[in-house]
Amino acid sequence: MNMPFACSIIYGGILGGWIYIGGDGLNYRTGKVTVSENIRNLKIPYDDIKEITWKTVLFPVATVSLKNNEDYRFLIFNKKRFEKNRLRVMRIREMEDILNRAKDLLKDPQTNSEALKDFQPRIKALEEYYMSSLWKEDFAADEAGKLPKDLKRGVLSEDGVYDMLSLNKETMESLG
Repeated sequence: MNMPFACSIIYGGILGGWIYIGGDGLNYRTGKVTVSENIRNLKIPYDDIKEITWKTVLFPVATVSLKNNEDYRFLIFNKKRFEKNRLRVMRIREMEDILNRAKDLLKDPQTNSEALKDFQPRIKALEEYYMSSLWKEDFAADEAGKLPKDLKRGVLSEDGVYDMLSLNKETMESLG
């Protein structure tokens, strides 16, 4: 499920619409035909976002700053819920990346031994996440259908993380 939030983009005026937290980025939609198509259906990939900052005037205003120095400002009416869900998606994406990178390194541990040793702090971070209440909350959100459909979520499978951690432990012991 994509998570919609009522908002307005501040772009040549204030244009009401919806911002969605997707698996790959933020998406803004408005029915206003007086603006260009690229604003009416704005897609902002997470990989293009440098930072998101907040300022409250009467309502919370999020400034989404992109790596190419473009900025988009949004009035988002439920900042707390928006940030909670956005940070959940970002956390799952980060942990998913760690899981996938670790699996890749473990496919050929002899060739990747130095990289695998260097990657151990990231694997430890994944293990801490997997053992935490955050993982349980993320798992419950997934089970309840509260995560974007396009979000990769192998990290929320109990066996996937456990199996990788077990293989990593065995591999590290054998590498000495």
